[in-house]
Amino acid sequence: MDTSHPPDLIRKFAENAQRAAAAAEEELHRLGCRHSIAGLFAASVALMGRIRGEVSEATHGDIPSKAEKLAYHLWCCPSCGTERPTVAAIRSVLHCIDQIANESAWRVGLQAHTRESAAPHILSHVQMDVDGIRGSAYPEQISSYIVAVAGKHDAWFRARLQASIRDLVDATWTIAAATVNQAEKWLRGIPRRDIRAFKRGATDAPGLTVALECAEEMVPVSFAALAALSENAITRETWDALVQLIKLTAEDAQAADSWLGARSRPLFVLPDRRVLLFGLPHPLDRLADSLEQVAKTGQGFFAKYQETKAKWLEHEVHESLARVFGADATYRSLSYPDPDRPGESATAEIDAVVSWTPFLVLVEAKARQFRIEGQLGDIGRLRTDLRANVEDAFFQAKRAQRYVANMDRAVFTEKGTGRSLEITGSRLRRIYIVTVSVSNLGNAISRMANLRELQLFSDTEYPWAVSNADLQVITAFAEGPDVLLHYLERRREIERQPDRFPTNDDLDFFAAYLATRLHPDRFPKDGIIRLSGWQQRFDQYFAYMRGERASAPEVRLEVPPVIRDTLGGLRKRAGEEETRWIAFSLLGLSDYQLVNVAGLLEEAKRQKPSPGTYRHMAVTAGDLALSAVVARDLPVQELAQRVQRHATLEKYRRHATKCIGFGFLGSRDALFSCCVWLDHIWKPDPRLDVELVQVKSLGPVSGQKLPGRNDPCMCGSGRKFKKCCLVKMETRE
Repeated sequence: MDTSHPPDLIRKFAENAQRAAAAAEEELHRLGCRHSIAGLFAASVALMGRIRGEVSEATHGDIPSKAEKLAYHLWCCPSCGTERPTVAAIRSVLHCIDQIANESAWRVGLQAHTRESAAPHILSHVQMDVDGIRGSAYPEQISSYIVAVAGKHDAWFRARLQASIRDLVDATWTIAAATVNQAEKWLRGIPRRDIRAFKRGATDAPGLTVALECAEEMVPVSFAALAALSENAITRETWDALVQLIKLTAEDAQAADSWLGARSRPLFVLPDRRVLLFGLPHPLDRLADSLEQVAKTGQGFFAKYQETKAKWLEHEVHESLARVFGADATYRSLSYPDPDRPGESATAEIDAVVSWTPFLVLVEAKARQFRIEGQLGDIGRLRTDLRANVEDAFFQAKRAQRYVANMDRAVFTEKGTGRSLEITGSRLRRIYIVTVSVSNLGNAISRMANLRELQLFSDTEYPWAVSNADLQVITAFAEGPDVLLHYLERRREIERQPDRFPTNDDLDFFAAYLATRLHPDRFPKDGIIRLSGWQQRFDQYFAYMRGERASAPEVRLEVPPVIRDTLGGLRKRAGEEETRWIAFSLLGLSDYQLVNVAGLLEEAKRQKPSPGTYRHMAVTAGDLALSAVVARDLPVQELAQRVQRHATLEKYRRHATKCIGFGFLGSRDALFSCCVWLDHIWKPDPRLDVELVQVKSLGPVSGQKLPGRNDPCMCGSGRKFKKCCLVKMETRE
């Protein structure tokens, strides 16, 4: 039995992986000195990704980083061979790069388990991102960012690069598409049986052997071929500028200290100057970074560039929030009296505020850099960048929160329009703080509580720290303000239990929320929960939008249809503040409780009271009681009074803390006509005791599910529900 402590065991695995990786590097150099480097690389990466078919982060997330490692080691070969690759050589290449990638993972894992403080542990998680994850956002989002920010100064960049920003972005897309098309064309020439045989380790794959003869000619992309296209043609100036910005040549690889030198250079340039570009998000990220480095070379220019980036981010955040809450509830760039400098007539500012009473969202956006040096091990720079992107923003938003808390009536003024926002603190139930960054901070902020080890966030309150790209996606698929606000509530709860969800990003979180509402009942009670792969539905959606899929995936909140209709009805009554809290409360129910509520609402819609009568039914969901009153021809005002009365009685009878009452009037397909929300601690009330004796309520109690029409009645009579209590439910003349 192995009695080693886990760090010792991990060290053994890491040492074994290191030896295997060293042997793999030697083997790659041997293969590169014998075979054509271009042929080895083109065929290996094409087979590695199986370009044909649907590719997602869940199934192919490590391919870009493996391609970088492979390019680096092949480009560093002492000499370049001339033989065509063989099946055995390609199999050896793929095995070698797996060994090298495996060693990187074990090395980072060893660092996480053998360092004494949690700060290096956090750094190890950040290094996992550097090692294996590529792409900060979807390529459409990164392209939009580059054009909006760098494109604002197009004349300045054109003078230095001899190419426009738009042309550089378009050229990146064109080269990536051409690489994929040519790789797919090459793959189509290989019989599927040979691909399957190759994956099984067979040496007899004649179709693949033939295909390897022409991989070097078919897969790489040349300027001449693209320039000849009538559509998406690239000029020589644009080609040269893009190559200079993100190229990896043999000279670049040999001058680098490690494969990390290839990370910032994803445009692989072959000895004959043809190129290979696999994937889009990472090359576009690196193009954005390279343009920022160019901007730093202009004396006094970089400050203007940063100002453009900050204004763009502020605008994008406002647009995302307004998409969900509407322009009337969303405010941008506001000033207010500084609560930390009373009596000085000093003002403070906040980037955005959403006023959706009884909810308030305070937002600060930071367009600071997230430097690679900090991600690679410089604790000081990592701390500085996290403070600049998240902690400073959080404290600025906290200042606005203090102002609201200290004032009976807080007043903010929108600087651009002069529009005034007045907030009455006593009407608020929830205040959320959101920080938005340009960069995707990944595992650096996967659990905010862990940042205390970096001397950040000394208290136990944390913001929702999100990248602008993720915010755009989430707000695009949040069906209403209630959904986004309830997601913020769940995210806040998760931040308070850092060990449960250690390394999950917001797109995984939100995709899981749409399916489960992140309700605790949907996850194991103990242990670590990993949500990796949930964002695949968003991957599929963007693939559909760019024409790579025939149909769009369904991306929506998964709740019973009648609950969806009810939430939609509540949103239409957005002027009634209590309806917002009702929707928020419904989203907080467990699946079982939602089924109970759905049964009540469906039964209420099926009722057909006779003229002049009404019917009442109720259920309990945890500490929440729900009551429904159905009438045929009562005036709405009278129906509302009956809804209020029965909700009050049901809340009291069931000892519930809260109660929602719905009133239905008219056809069976109509949504509710009125609703009421009650929320106060239960306490004995003699008056209600007397009234309960007078009014016999026949609804199920204490979480009991409403029976189906043909199920046994809940009263125990042995008769079917439809022939017993269903027809007797609180009928009144």
